[in-house]
Amino acid sequence: MAITAFSGPIVTFGSTPGGSDYNPEQGPSLFNLGEGLLDQRNSTTAYDPGQSNGNITAGWFASTAIQTVNYNPSTLAANNIAASQTPPVGAGSLTLVSSTAAGITVSCSITSMSTGASVTGLLGIDLPTASSATSTISGNTFTAVGAVTANTAFTVGSVLSGTGVTSGTKIVSFGTGTGGAGTYIVDTPQTVTSTTITGVAGKSGIPLIPFGQSGTVQIYNPLCMLGRAVSITTAATDNTVYTVNGYDIYGYPMSESITANGATTVAGKKAFKYISSVTAPATGTRGATITVGTQDIFGFPLYSAGFQAIATTAGTENNQDVSVYWGTPPIAITATTGYLAGVNTTPSATTGDVRGTYAVQSAADGTKRLIVYQTPNPAIIAGASGLFGLTQA
Repeated sequence: MAITAFSGPIVTFGSTPGGSDYNPEQGPSLFNLGEGLLDQRNSTTAYDPGQSNGNITAGWFASTAIQTVNYNPSTLAANNIAASQTPPVGAGSLTLVSSTAAGITVSCSITSMSTGASVTGLLGIDLPTASSATSTISGNTFTAVGAVTANTAFTVGSVLSGTGVTSGTKIVSFGTGTGGAGTYIVDTPQTVTSTTITGVAGKSGIPLIPFGQSGTVQIYNPLCMLGRAVSITTAATDNTVYTVNGYDIYGYPMSESITANGATTVAGKKAFKYISSVTAPATGTRGATITVGTQDIFGFPLYSAGFQAIATTAGTENNQDVSVYWGTPPIAITATTGYLAGVNTTPSATTGDVRGTYAVQSAADGTKRLIVYQTPNPAIIAGASGLFGLTQA
């Protein structure tokens, strides 16, 4: 059986938010269970007319006021990516952390969206994590019992671990649970008696929420789409250009060159989700030590050209495509301070983020919540490069 689609533009009447029909692949669409914006950038996520059941068609749910980020960022740390060490004398790589802590998850694996190849051994930044004691798995049902210790709790895409849990077991849909105690459907049937079970979303891929019998339609999960800038802290006299290599929230490779400034912390401009290495060239004056960590600068999942401040200037409304909520509880940000639009010239290792960033104006602490809504300008939706920004450099 092949899935089909109509070419647009399409105007529909009588769309419903729920219900059932004969289509086992029904899910968010322009017709029945909502609408979405397709990610047509590569063969892994793009819709191919006539494709078979189970081939992923990915995108963002809705086309206006899309919730693209919903997460409690961890407290920034100057050394959670690379602990204090002596920089290499010549060209070489820094030693990255080897233990999960301080908002960093080790041993992550993703599929590179530029090559389709599996990439292992990555550091994940701010991956949703949850843990529940006295939990069980029976068949395909995971039951979290009692209080859940979490940042953003269990979600679709969470990879489970614990005594007796089959390696790689993943939550594929909600049962009665919606993040805390309750039941969840997992992809691997098994029997696990009462034990502490931990779930990490994103450790083995970019989490998408599947719909339909074969999971053909998949929607990006806002809990898992927080990208974050990195920083380097060096000692006096260091002026070396260090290069951070990794991947963005979608799994596209990216790099950034950050120039040290003596005994000063220098913040990067790009929002990384995964880190693969931090390298130094053969040239440059090294300081005595260097650390690499995270910053309170966060990326947008869709391209942004203008910030939706509450007090707008007449005539500029068409450029305002993103609104940000921050705090405990999150409240609307009313000023453009900290906002940078996406880079729309040729990206390089020294330019800013291709989709834009926002620097929160009070420190992240694992409790304050960041929620981002984006409404892409109709003029840019026609092209994937406009909707998702230019190709990462």
